[in-house]
Amino acid sequence: MRDVTRWWLIGLGALMAAGSFLPWVQAGLFSAAGTSGDGVFTLIGGVIVAIVGLSKQASLVTAGGVVLVAGFSLWVVFNVTGNITGMLVDDSTFGAATYGTGLFVTGIASLLAIIAGVQLGNDSRKPPTLE
Repeated sequence: MRDVTRWWLIGLGALMAAGSFLPWVQAGLFSAAGTSGDGVFTLIGGVIVAIVGLSKQASLVTAGGVVLVAGFSLWVVFNVTGNITGMLVDDSTFGAATYGTGLFVTGIASLLAIIAGVQLGNDSRKPPTLE
């Protein structure tokens, strides 16, 4: 595995995990972090992606695992986004529900982790070079 791919996986895994702790939905003064719901799955996914980066092992199986885990995390973000879209009605008690920053951080990091997983697969097929 190239060092560049390795660092991308570690960084994106950390961003996926960090985004899980940030607010995913906000309504007035209230907010809910991702870990109070489906963000637990993206937290676990982020940890897995970072561990693959730390392991320095590149194979098509680990690359497929990264793409699968990051793809599932991205699906979770889209699913939650769809649920929030259904709540975008203004409620006089709490105000309108809006997307939190955690959804954007986790979604973008998951999308980029899919790309890094594909690059990991490409790295695993290349013969090792002297760097």
